[in-house]
Amino acid sequence: MDWSTGAVELLREERSWPQGERPRRAGVSSFGISGTNAHVILEEAPTVPSPRRPESPTPVPVVPWVLSGRSQQAVDAQAERLTAFLAERPELSPLDVGLSLATSRAALEHRAVVLGPDLDALRSGLAGPTVTGVLTEGRTAWMFTGQGSQRLGMGRELHAAYAQFARAFDETAGLLEAELADADGFPVPLRSVLFAADGSEAAALLDRTGYAQAALFAVETALAALLDSWGLRPDVVLGHSIGEYAAAYTAGVFELPDAVRLVAARARLMQALPEGGAMAAVEADEAELADLLTTDDVTIAAVNGPAAVVVSGTEEGVERVMAAVRERGRRVTRLRVSHAFHSPLMEPMLDEFTAVAEQITYRRPMLPAVSTLTGAALGDGDWTTPGYWVRQVREAVRFQDAARTAIDALGAVRLLEVGPDPLLSALVEPAFALSALRRNLPEAETALRAVAELYVRGTAVHWPAVFEGSGAVRTALPTYAFQRERYWLRDAGSGGDARGLGLKAADHPLLGAAVPVAGSDAVLLTARLSTAVAPWLADHVVGDAVVVPGTALVELALAAADRVDCDRVDELTLQAPLVLPEQSAVQIQIALDAPDDIGARPLRLYARPDRTEDDSTWTLHAEGTVSGGKAPVQSVELRTWPPTDAAPIDMTGLYDRLAETGLRYGSAFRGLRQVWARGEELYVEAALPEGAASEATAFGLHPALLDSVLHALALRTDEQQGALLPFAWTGVSCHAVGASLVRVRIVPRGSGTYALHVADATGAPVAAVESLLLRPASPARFAAGAAATGAEHLYRVEWTPAPAGSDRQRAREIVQPLPGVEPRLVGHRTPLPQHGEH
Repeated sequence: MDWSTGAVELLREERSWPQGERPRRAGVSSFGISGTNAHVILEEAPTVPSPRRPESPTPVPVVPWVLSGRSQQAVDAQAERLTAFLAERPELSPLDVGLSLATSRAALEHRAVVLGPDLDALRSGLAGPTVTGVLTEGRTAWMFTGQGSQRLGMGRELHAAYAQFARAFDETAGLLEAELADADGFPVPLRSVLFAADGSEAAALLDRTGYAQAALFAVETALAALLDSWGLRPDVVLGHSIGEYAAAYTAGVFELPDAVRLVAARARLMQALPEGGAMAAVEADEAELADLLTTDDVTIAAVNGPAAVVVSGTEEGVERVMAAVRERGRRVTRLRVSHAFHSPLMEPMLDEFTAVAEQITYRRPMLPAVSTLTGAALGDGDWTTPGYWVRQVREAVRFQDAARTAIDALGAVRLLEVGPDPLLSALVEPAFALSALRRNLPEAETALRAVAELYVRGTAVHWPAVFEGSGAVRTALPTYAFQRERYWLRDAGSGGDARGLGLKAADHPLLGAAVPVAGSDAVLLTARLSTAVAPWLADHVVGDAVVVPGTALVELALAAADRVDCDRVDELTLQAPLVLPEQSAVQIQIALDAPDDIGARPLRLYARPDRTEDDSTWTLHAEGTVSGGKAPVQSVELRTWPPTDAAPIDMTGLYDRLAETGLRYGSAFRGLRQVWARGEELYVEAALPEGAASEATAFGLHPALLDSVLHALALRTDEQQGALLPFAWTGVSCHAVGASLVRVRIVPRGSGTYALHVADATGAPVAAVESLLLRPASPARFAAGAAATGAEHLYRVEWTPAPAGSDRQRAREIVQPLPGVEPRLVGHRTPLPQHGEH
């Protein structure tokens, strides 16, 4: 059966359908049998209308940029790739970038979120993301804060910034104001008190019990609504005192009018109680206080932690307990409250509160929840009966037990405090906990940072909702920065066991074998270089050609010198650029002649394309001399780093400028970290990227690292000179091997030459260059080198538009034959197999 005939016939059939009736095939349709007879039909993508921005977009006070990867290294690489991308496209909107990151990327295990108000802040944040973390399996619990956390103006900034918060807050506050309008002690509407000017008479009302409880419920439920609009959902809820009402409402126990009616009754009735009584926080556990709580005038109001208990009762009773605890050397703190909550002094309000609670409709919670009255997961009647809420007014808050239940029994590994200021977060250590808001910090930034902290640890967030109404549209961004790990054996060009060929291994990652020439003191070293043998070479591009850097040639010269017991490259001059072909390799020979009368050995480095068998095609790329026995050029110590009188140099845009001159460096060659200047001298710090650092010990001085150091010279040279590359090296010696981070002093010597003193991370000498001469690079010369080493391929892939015409003509233009070969359709019309046929 000829499957290609079937494919062509299907094309004929589809083209015969009337426009508008042709069935659309999703994505790619493929036909084929065997390993070579395969056909793919690519269908034209449907036209997608350009998104329209709203005429009055909603501002986003803080913009999130979300990154993720399979490893932390991948996340860092994503940030680096995005930084480089944005440097080339400064016109991009930070909102468009944020939305695109949120909607066009998978959420992988390692995560980071950068937060900022504008593009500059966000770009700076990519260097060290605001929030980072790793996905952790487990649940997210929301803890709703109780009385004592209230503060003037809480929620004001969120109300102005986010419509979702404003709608929820206004609805709840409006219902509360209606409930409390005719009650004694509530002369000013709730919103006027909460958002009053600091120091005003209205502001002072927030410390009253009734206003404080009503305000906390309104703010916490609005904050929960805002989080819900961003796609956050709690897996477990619990609340402290008045916060338990917000927790139950969030879990669906009440409709909002019923929840407001119950909260307003609690606030009104508590405030109406006679003032008096006291509360104190004491450093003790519940068992320690048993012998001090023998009378009815003082009781435990809350157990917040292993040594954090609150007592409540009459003035005399609380003072007596405080004095006894002080005598035991423990800390005590008197709380600023108007009433003794969760104590027998609440009993006068319980009958009236019961009457209100019995009018409320209760439903089973839709979320797992923990009672802070019992400290356990909800049991029968908890949260769903009037009696529970009556007891909750009078009895102790067992927050410690409730938090442990959420963590140990219900599997909460992330705890978010939903309230205006963190009071509960510090009580659940060592579990991860944080607050959605914090006193004296910008509310929008704090809330979004808390969301980011939860997200990087595994909480689901619907990030597009943060951009809703802002006018943000999706835009193209860099693809994923894959962290490639090679499992197969590398190209055997410079590896393998040379002894099987009668040779000696060169013991260098860029060299293959060493051949002592019989009857003389000469030595020949051989290699086969390609981007398969040394993938980092592909990151050194001049014009459009991958060029072996001059630093690699001097490294080869040092390695060759070491084979013949020489420790210095006296000179090395580059004669022609060594260009690597894209798909093949080049053969290398380094010839070391016998030493002359003073012990110097002439050195020549040749190369030719790997595909050729013509022995006359060798090109001389570098020549010079090596020697031993001379005192090597001594490098200076650089232990004081940077020098105290050196000034930092701004490196912003350096690699963009280098790219404009024709030098395009990949990540392996972007090791330049910092540059300082002291007069005409430069002080440079550079390091190999993490992926290449492990290879440093195989080199004298890794070529990519030394080349990165030389990029600092572009900060001082005339931009009109174009791309500058090493041309001649003089007096090169290596004192230590394997450095992955270096400190370098660069001293100008005049006429485009420089001396280099290289030290390791401790400042100890590593290498020295007496003189390095740089010359402008010629893109045309490198293009010629690329043409000389490139292979001519018999086959190529071409895309040719298929104009209207006969089927046979279309087939001719779809399939490009070799010259002189007439294409033809073979076989007969063969129906495609039905489902299940083979």
